[in-house]
Amino acid sequence: MTDLMDTIYAKVCGDLAAELLREDGEYLSRTRYLDAQRERLCASLDGDAAQQVSDLLDEQGAIGELREFACFRVGLRMALALINPA
Repeated sequence: MTDLMDTIYAKVCGDLAAELLREDGEYLSRTRYLDAQRERLCASLDGDAAQQVSDLLDEQGAIGELREFACFRVGLRMALALINPA
């Protein structure tokens, strides 16, 4: 089931979620702001510190993606349970 969930998740996030997020002005505004702030912060630090901050923010983003995937899996399992109760 996990392979199927991975496939469905990739399709949903690749197409449907991306489309919804492109239409969400607040999401676009926040991501632009975050990107600009990250660039300013890294520019104000020396090379090693800037890389550490960048790596830390990348790791935080990866954790968010894992959380997002877990929520998707929970939602999919709930939907499947509603469709096909045991």
